[in-house]
Amino acid sequence: GTNRRSEQVLATVTRVLGSRAVNEVKAGHDVFHWNQYSHTTNTNSLPGMTTGWGAPVIAMRGFTLGQSHTLTPQDIGEEEYTVRDDLSLSYTAAGRHDLRAGAEYMRNFLFETVCNVCMGSLDLQNGPVPANIETLIANPRDVSTWNLAPLSPLALQYSRGIAMANSPYSRPSGNSGFTEYAPKHDSGFYVQDDWKLGNKLTVNLGLRYDLSWNQFVQWVVYPPFLPAPRKQDLNNWGPRAGFAYSLDDKTVVRGGYGKYYAAVTSQ
Repeated sequence: GTNRRSEQVLATVTRVLGSRAVNEVKAGHDVFHWNQYSHTTNTNSLPGMTTGWGAPVIAMRGFTLGQSHTLTPQDIGEEEYTVRDDLSLSYTAAGRHDLRAGAEYMRNFLFETVCNVCMGSLDLQNGPVPANIETLIANPRDVSTWNLAPLSPLALQYSRGIAMANSPYSRPSGNSGFTEYAPKHDSGFYVQDDWKLGNKLTVNLGLRYDLSWNQFVQWVVYPPFLPAPRKQDLNNWGPRAGFAYSLDDKTVVRGGYGKYYAAVTSQ
């Protein structure tokens, strides 16, 4: 079975600061959660399995018993908290200025539990399916009713994923090796000035800085290819410049340049 949900909450507070300035604060929270589980009961479930549930994937010639695939159960999700403050200010100094400045912060928390073959996978394709298979498997959704011993001559291979007791890469640590937690902190700061020089020319000048802390899970190690701790990416400065020039009442020439940094998604 599968459960899937997403939620989002957003709040905005806008305040007028006199005749020239407006400040807006936004805060939000969102979550996405995916949960997949087995419908097969198993009173003798092994460590790493969902207690009382789950079965191996048993492949036979033209017949599959147990779970439909080897990546169940799954519990995957992403949760974010965000806050942002934007200030707009207008003033006159060698022309009209419409100045905007702001900052934002987002805490991104990815959690993932994937049972990678932790239920086991059994290949019973060394011969045809026995004619009495229905008596050997009384209830396909209850492992306690299975009698697999007479099927031993059909066995070619059995495999099962075994995780570490505790994952050294999860933050916070201490959870099962099938589970990983990966927090990330994103922040950004910007300033933008739309400067109107007379009736024909408007100049746009701006600068933004982006910081994504632990963007590439800096603590994870795969020696000798991936050492740790790795340096954070701290040089994400993004200048912006543009203009708009009015040739006449019907024609405007525009141009601009900007440097942007895209975020790496968790999926």
